[in-house]
Amino acid sequence: MPLVLDDALITSDDERAANILRALARFAEGGQVMLFTDHGHLIDVARATSGEQALAVHSLQDSTVPEISRFLGIVITMYFSDHNPPHFHVRHEEYRALIGIEPLELREGRLPARVLGLVMEWGEMHQAELMENWTTLAEEGNFRRIAPLV
Repeated sequence: MPLVLDDALITSDDERAANILRALARFAEGGQVMLFTDHGHLIDVARATSGEQALAVHSLQDSTVPEISRFLGIVITMYFSDHNPPHFHVRHEEYRALIGIEPLELREGRLPARVLGLVMEWGEMHQAELMENWTTLAEEGNFRRIAPLV
């Protein structure tokens, strides 16, 4: 019987994701596992934990959302060719927000106060890297992951 998962690792940091992927690889020895995600970095985590031979990756390249960072269940993303002014997107549980980079401010959506505080602290620490990612995503389609807050 196949096991089908859609964005099941969205709130996991890379270490937790690796542990879950190892468990899924063991399950796949006796069945089929299909994991859908738009977080490309999870492919690298899966390759590191399960090995290339255990994976069959099918990519819809244009739909991939660059994940810039992930910490404490908070996911930071930027979109290719997104509208100005420069900003990043934040997901945490059922909450969504759009955070401006310069100035660093909540522009749309909402987050719990504690989460917003963590995001703003992280954003302040990495404001220059965020602007660099904004520019290179728009001009070249490239980005760099940014270190998590913790």
